[in-house]
Amino acid sequence: GASPLLMWDAYGFTSYINAVPAQQANMMYYYFLETLKTQQPKVVVLDAYRLPELIPFVIHEEQDRRSIAPMKWSLNKVSAVLDLTMGSDFETTVGVLFPFFRYHSRWKELTLDDFRINQNAPGEDVYNGGEEIVKGQGISFEANLIVIPQSFMAPLDYASKLDAQAAAYFEKVIAKCRELGVEVVLLSFPRISGSDYSQYLAIQEFADQQGVLFIDYNLRENLAAFDLDPKYDFINAGHLNTCGSSKIYSHLGGVLASEFNLPDRRGDPAFQQWDEDAELLQSLIQENCTYD
Repeated sequence: GASPLLMWDAYGFTSYINAVPAQQANMMYYYFLETLKTQQPKVVVLDAYRLPELIPFVIHEEQDRRSIAPMKWSLNKVSAVLDLTMGSDFETTVGVLFPFFRYHSRWKELTLDDFRINQNAPGEDVYNGGEEIVKGQGISFEANLIVIPQSFMAPLDYASKLDAQAAAYFEKVIAKCRELGVEVVLLSFPRISGSDYSQYLAIQEFADQQGVLFIDYNLRENLAAFDLDPKYDFINAGHLNTCGSSKIYSHLGGVLASEFNLPDRRGDPAFQQWDEDAELLQSLIQENCTYD
């Protein structure tokens, strides 16, 4: 949903999406701690979609392993694994910490594809010498027709419940940001499946309690403002594709730039590579985002 390069192109501030698909609130917290080792962000944007639910590891193991795998060895990684696998047996915990013990017999099945960087569509265009240049964005021009029900996000007068464990991790991040003088934004991208007005009310109440800004792009007025095309702008009912994200970035970037006075570094020779990378992404969007 978010595009650091497109926001750079329009507003000149730098950003990065430090996340993996299906990342839960607990892993969001540990990724945040890892980020602080090398970065001093002015604003941290959290995906509010993970507030209502924290799925147990026994059900979410495949996705949780994808969160753990990219982490460098550190106390944060060990803590994350122990946290994720709490309640599991010793063998499971060891198998997450040391994947070799789980996958050691798979060597006969390996092919060259197992050793390649996980390429983003279309092809290798978002890589430069093997280095990912889109600043963490998931690039996909896959498009599938979705149906947006007329009842989607119809106003309700009650709020759903948030997951207490998930909320606790969000609170930890917010508390640490407050300690460091970092602003926090909660954000929900268009997800036609899994979003409703009661969820919006619950997250808005949480944001108000925490004193942070919440932007929900599922609200009817927001969906209408971006003119998202259900035929071309979604991978599925839960995810925008890159064409869809190219319609939202300007609003998101504008809010971040104006609300938090982010510096415009366009024209600074030290950031020339950002201009070149943004130009490449813009060309991919022009080539692949076609409408009837």
